[in-house]
Amino acid sequence: MEEQKRLTIGIAGGSGFIGRNLIEYLLKATNFNIVGFCRDSKGQRWSERVTWRSCDLYSLLDADAAVIDVDIAIYLVHSMIPTAQLSQGNFRDFDLIMADNFSRASRKRGVKKIIYLSGIIPATKDLSNHLASRLEVEKTLQASGIPTNVFRCGLILGPYGSSFEMMVKLVKRLPVMICPAWTKSECQPVDLLDLLEVLSNSLFLSDESKTANVVGPKSYPYVELLKKTSQVLKKNIKFINVPYVSPKLSTLWVSLISRAPISLVMPLVSSLKHNMNDVNSVPVDETIVTSTEFEASLKRSFSYFKKKRLNKHERIYRPVLESEEVRSVQRFLLPAGKDAAWVASEYMNWLPRFLSFIVFKVVTTDGFISFKLLGIKLLVLKFSPDRSSSSRQLFYIAGGVLADYSGRGRLEFRESSDKKYIIAAIHEFRPNLPWYIYRYTQAIFHLLVMKAFGRHLWKVSKKSLM
Repeated sequence: MEEQKRLTIGIAGGSGFIGRNLIEYLLKATNFNIVGFCRDSKGQRWSERVTWRSCDLYSLLDADAAVIDVDIAIYLVHSMIPTAQLSQGNFRDFDLIMADNFSRASRKRGVKKIIYLSGIIPATKDLSNHLASRLEVEKTLQASGIPTNVFRCGLILGPYGSSFEMMVKLVKRLPVMICPAWTKSECQPVDLLDLLEVLSNSLFLSDESKTANVVGPKSYPYVELLKKTSQVLKKNIKFINVPYVSPKLSTLWVSLISRAPISLVMPLVSSLKHNMNDVNSVPVDETIVTSTEFEASLKRSFSYFKKKRLNKHERIYRPVLESEEVRSVQRFLLPAGKDAAWVASEYMNWLPRFLSFIVFKVVTTDGFISFKLLGIKLLVLKFSPDRSSSSRQLFYIAGGVLADYSGRGRLEFRESSDKKYIIAAIHEFRPNLPWYIYRYTQAIFHLLVMKAFGRHLWKVSKKSLM
């Protein structure tokens, strides 16, 4: 009998909290080939059975190469922590680009199934940016046409998880806990090992799209979780309820105490205004209730640290940012009946009109587009027809006095999967100006220009509706 081909499992975000633990869990089985995707694969050598591929998910080219020969792709990525020295834009738009690249690449390379770990979506129209982003990523991955299994969780309890770390550090470092209104919101924490079992079992499910909530056995107000954590740690803490503390003030407070970056804390705190449990969620295909109680999960996590002989928690992961590298992403309304090709062309025609108060020209020659001021080439772009389509237009930064040529710097215009938005993005741009001058001149000027272009597209959209 011919031996059955082993499935190849590709894990985007394999070096993160869930990714590393999932890989360790899957390594117990012998019937998988495991491929991990991360921005820098050089340091990922902690198992000979795992193949690591360097993959910057902001690059469609990288995503395309990463998923070659992958049967099932697991997506565990979010972008709440900056990945460039200067990041202009918000994490929702960063998440959208990465998910869109992963979706396009998976479709092209014939991936058979996508598994995505999302967040519980409350039954409300006023979603936090964090949860709205998770929902948008779900829809973007589903737009690939590949069977997609979505598993939605709230708080995941396990060593080195960002939400878990922040909760524990608040308890360990504060003798008095100020509890604003959002700490009364309900959540239904799930144990890490229980979640890993669910994700592992999903590899064997039929190739049908479905969405499931994965929750622990009981729902608690967040303040109750803090109290139970203090009891397990044998910390005598006074909890004081206050009627109102703004999310911004809460973010600063949590960030200061936990030493987590504000970019990570803010989305998590803002999501706690919702009841993150199964009862209050939007309808799903299935609810998976796991068995491990909150206290047992806490004790298991703390015993892990004791076993590893760690006296304190590791700091929440902060990536090493590329020196003097820029990522700038803006989202605009896409006029009805228009596509990315039209937007790119319109931008090149609109820009000289907008900058008509100075001697500025956009000159196209043999596929190269030069932005000129008084005859000086400020920036030179090279259109990439092989990497472009009507839904995505790509230009590589090829020169100019304002650019430090790196080979990977690029400008793109792409449509969202629902055709509602156009994303204008600059990736891996290295300025030629001294960094401190660039940040307060060219960087600000670029944002002003793009915001003006966004207003122009809005006017075009408004006219089309009249």
